[in-house]
Amino acid sequence: MSMTEKEIDLQMKKALEKVPFEIRKIKFVLSLLKIVKRIKKIFKF
Repeated sequence: MSMTEKEIDLQMKKALEKVPFEIRKIKFVLSLLKIVKRIKKIFKF
C-alpha cells in the first residue's frame, strides 16, 4: 500500500488533530482515579 505525499500529509494532519482530544481524555481519566483514591483513603476501604 503506497500513499502519495499529499495523502501522507493529510493523514498526519488528521492524527495531529486527534492528539489533543486523546490527551484530554487520558488526563480526565487520571484525575478521576485520583479522586477515587482520595475517597477510598478517607473511608479506608
